[in-house]
Amino acid sequence: MLRKSVVAIVVGLWMVGAAAVLPARAVCPDGTPGNDVIDCTTNPPAEGDVGADLGNDSVTIENGVTSGIVGGDLLPDGTGNIGDGGDDVIINNGTVTIGLGGDISSGDGGDDTLTNNGTINGYLSGDYSYGGDGGDDIITNNGTVGIDIDGDFQTDNGGDDTIINNGSVVGNVTGDGVSTNGGDDTIINNGSVTGDIEGDSVSNAGGNDSITNSGSIGGNIIGGDGNDTVTVIVGSDVGGTISGDAGTDTLTFSGSTSDEAGYNQIQALVGCNPCAGTVTLDGQSYTFNTFEQLVNLLTLISQQSSGPVQVSITFSRSDDRLNWMDVGAPIAVYCTDKRITVIDIATNSQGVGQFSIEQDAIAEASASSAILGSGQGNQLVQLADGSLLAVGPTLDGSKTYSFPFKADCSVIRNGQES
Repeated sequence: MLRKSVVAIVVGLWMVGAAAVLPARAVCPDGTPGNDVIDCTTNPPAEGDVGADLGNDSVTIENGVTSGIVGGDLLPDGTGNIGDGGDDVIINNGTVTIGLGGDISSGDGGDDTLTNNGTINGYLSGDYSYGGDGGDDIITNNGTVGIDIDGDFQTDNGGDDTIINNGSVVGNVTGDGVSTNGGDDTIINNGSVTGDIEGDSVSNAGGNDSITNSGSIGGNIIGGDGNDTVTVIVGSDVGGTISGDAGTDTLTFSGSTSDEAGYNQIQALVGCNPCAGTVTLDGQSYTFNTFEQLVNLLTLISQQSSGPVQVSITFSRSDDRLNWMDVGAPIAVYCTDKRITVIDIATNSQGVGQFSIEQDAIAEASASSAILGSGQGNQLVQLADGSLLAVGPTLDGSKTYSFPFKADCSVIRNGQES
């Protein structure tokens, strides 16, 4: 909150000095409470801010344009609004000197889509609300963010946000920086983050977050409260510690490697609970703690004189993976007495998506089949006799893979393609 307060003070002092100069705005106009389309091809007027006001707005800051604060529901004078935010689309191709926010208002935030292709010297936030709930925002950074990226920075409940960093973040990336409950956020880092990546920084209940790193993180990965999943891709860098924190958390290693010693280190930890330690893979060391399950989705490449050859990996039963015997299966099915997890496996052996069903949510057998969960084209189905069937398309999409098992984690038969 200190960061936001400092920003507010700076903006307020700047506006006092500029209040007497209000030139006409022909190219970068103010927003209205309705649905606006604002395309800024020149710098905004004296106060330097772009406020779209309430409504479902579209704002584009073009290349070469410099602005102070850009807000989808910001008042034109640069101050926070009163009321619920709209579903805004904001694209920055220029320079934002203070910050960019989807919703800066006192009500509930909308479902915003924010894309930074330029430079933001300050923060990038989906919802900066001071009295309402956050929306389900999609935030993509392809440029540079000088302070932090927040899915939600507010006082009430966070939304289910998606944050993708392909560029550079000088500070931290946080799914929920709120004072009550966090949403179920997805954070993907393909670029560089100087600080930490954190699923939740909340005072009450955190969400069930997914964090994937294929880039560089100078600090820590922190799941926060909730049942979180952290995926580490081969070749990525984490300077600090990877922590699941509270909840039932899963750490997954994914990708292709020829480092047999590193692969064996990870495989030796499969089945741990709690999971903590340090492993070195492809020259990168990863230190982790407070996880309840470790998943190995690595593909080991065997180096031979004729060149690299991809070899099949045999998963041990201690991995909690039920279909470990189905080499080349398009999904991995994990089962414990607490939950069942289905992970989609891409052609490069990376887990690209997953969904989980709590054991408590699985009902007794009913007269008809029911879909318990789905994602990435895969489904977990409960049949009329109470047994379960994990179903998904094969890697080439030409057939359907099905794997039958029971809720007590016993296997009915090997998976089949049809």
